[in-house]
Amino acid sequence: MEPTWNSLDDIIPSLRRFLAERCRDDNELDDVVQETLCRAARHRANLTDPDKLRSWAFRIGVNVLTDRVRREGRLHTIVDGEELLPTLPCPHGEEDLRRIRVGGVPELREEVLAVLTDALADLRERDRRLIDSYYGGAGSCRETASDCGMRPDLVKVHLFRARRRLQDMVTLRMGRTRSLEGSAQ
Repeated sequence: MEPTWNSLDDIIPSLRRFLAERCRDDNELDDVVQETLCRAARHRANLTDPDKLRSWAFRIGVNVLTDRVRREGRLHTIVDGEELLPTLPCPHGEEDLRRIRVGGVPELREEVLAVLTDALADLRERDRRLIDSYYGGAGSCRETASDCGMRPDLVKVHLFRARRRLQDMVTLRMGRTRSLEGSAQ
């Protein structure tokens, strides 16, 4: 049984709410929702179970947003640790610009930067070199591969893993900082 594509209209409000938490502003949200619906229509033959239309469309929305973030990330040259953190405007006001979510918890930007700088210094040499090469100048898989002595088709995999290790270190250290602050009170 083929899914009823009229039901896409039914999920648009919940799709917008879901994606609104991840978008900078209403204009970006409109673009992401529109691209999500276009991709869903383009790839509708891939959906075999009409009961999964909602979760399938939400997954497409997350993929669209991820693609946008990756594309925007390539437009910026990373100079130091502070620029590894998102600097996108926040629709919730100026106070939120001073906070960054780490492990789902809003933290002060300055504290996260200090922890990020320490974590970068403690990262394995290979990971640090890869991150420095990609974000610090090369900005392409081919150049990073040449800098780090690896195959270009492996750069993204290794970069993903290095960023994940860095993220885990920051999250763990921020959690430790919170637990130490909580025990001191």
